Amino acid sequence: MRGHVHPYSHCQPHHHGDGPTPVLCYQYLSKYGSNGSGNGQFDTIRGSVADAAGNNYVADLVLNRVQKFDASGNYLLQWAAAAVAMASLMPAYIVTVDPVYGNVYVTDANNSRVQVFDTNGKLPLPMGSFGTGNGQFNGISGIAVDTSGHVYVAEYNGNRVQKFDLIGTYLSQFGSAEPAAEPSMAPRASRWTPLATSTLRIPGIT
Repeated sequence: MRGHVHPYSHCQPHHHGDGPTPVLCYQYLSKYGSNGSGNGQFDTIRGSVADAAGNNYVADLVLNRVQKFDASGNYLLQWAAAAVAMASLMPAYIVTVDPVYGNVYVTDANNSRVQVFDTNGKLPLPMGSFGTGNGQFNGISGIAVDTSGHVYVAEYNGNRVQKFDLIGTYLSQFGSAEPAAEPSMAPRASRWTPLATSTLRIPGIT
């Protein structure tokens, strides 16, 4: 997706097993943004999500940043590598939101970690490292936070989902980790590009 964000009007069958096939419809409401690199502009959008207050976070694959907009699509702020010394993140694919709190989770696949930002893009809390042990990652492919504040991180090379608490402490997993033999997934310096975001406040840290 390039240039702007907008809901769209579209109906399509939603196949689910052998039962009836419901039709899902999406109604166009509005749009915001344009192609470019300025505030409120986009190059290649790879994910966006709204928080409980209606603010929207948009991750841009090429511009290596997350931008925040209000419920009307007005630009509020952004953050990228220059603003966060600890952050060096790789590509933007998925955006998710914690329904309870307000900090932003960004998965960093090529550096094998998860970064935790507040809603203003302030200093992140890093989680994880490269490997197949508990709390390590080998190819992060997604992240989600449940209503109890548990963080779930999926790995496409590791073939598992790991579960963490609010401060990144490993709790459990399902699936099985594979040997960490994929050299392209080892931590390395790279341009900053967010992969996935969700929101969560960490008491005593944020």
